[in-house]
Amino acid sequence: MRVLVVYYSQTGQLTEIVNSVLSPLVSDLHIQLDFEEVRPSKPYPFPWNAKQFFDAFPESFMEIKCEMAPTTISDKASYDLIIIAYQTWYLSISIPISSFLQSERAKEMFKNTPVVTVVGCRNMWLSGQEKMKRRLRALGANLVGNIVFYDKAYNLVSVYTILRWMLYGKKGNSGVSKKDIGEAPKFGEAIKNSLLSGNLENLHSSLLNLDAVHIIPNLTTLEKTANKLFAFWAKFVLVKGGPGDPNRRARLNFFALYLLNGIVLLSPLTTIIFYVTSVFRLAAIKADISYLENVEYEENRFISN
Repeated sequence: MRVLVVYYSQTGQLTEIVNSVLSPLVSDLHIQLDFEEVRPSKPYPFPWNAKQFFDAFPESFMEIKCEMAPTTISDKASYDLIIIAYQTWYLSISIPISSFLQSERAKEMFKNTPVVTVVGCRNMWLSGQEKMKRRLRALGANLVGNIVFYDKAYNLVSVYTILRWMLYGKKGNSGVSKKDIGEAPKFGEAIKNSLLSGNLENLHSSLLNLDAVHIIPNLTTLEKTANKLFAFWAKFVLVKGGPGDPNRRARLNFFALYLLNGIVLLSPLTTIIFYVTSVFRLAAIKADISYLENVEYEENRFISN
């Protein structure tokens, strides 16, 4: 069995997650793993400075691809499974992974191939995964599993700690916990067993039984709201130019101010409204959670952009 692992890790934590998840496959003589860390031609910085961090917003959200360095994947290679690990940037797939998925090479490789996604994020991954589902469907791939690793700190606390990490390189306790990363081989065991038994169609059920996906109910509402707002802001900025264009700096500054204030005010308010009104919307909430924790994709079911 041959498995391709595609990933992009800016901080290095996603690499840790991937290595932990796949450790059971690495030690199995029946499985060959090929690792491909995709790289932009012009690397994204880490730590970011504030200007660079917010400048990445419009292209991230609108899935505008960047120029990528050539991959090392053989043109003749075919795979029994592709595992794609990614971070979410601004409610979307990170630009390097999104760009790779839009490449001609991806069109050739993913068609009719089973795929497992591994997400590493702060806590808002639902929209990014919907965009991933959409991308994979366009490529003709078959999504058979999803595993999500996220920062389990309180939402506003994780905003502060993640920004401190992204902008100043001070990780502290931010990001996915060491405990969660250390327990990740259980997911690799499920992948290995399904792969070797030829039963990948039931893999996601096995992963769900291992708590591979946990949805925070109030974030479904918050992400829906944020998606509509981000769509407006991304278009508002893009009419002033592309990445690094000084003509769009003022609008990005307004967006940054809006975003930070929105997180402080909108997040708690949305949470309160969600729980106050949830008693009247239990069926709709349960339907959303059931859909989002699974691998099927319905156009415009959760996001419309």
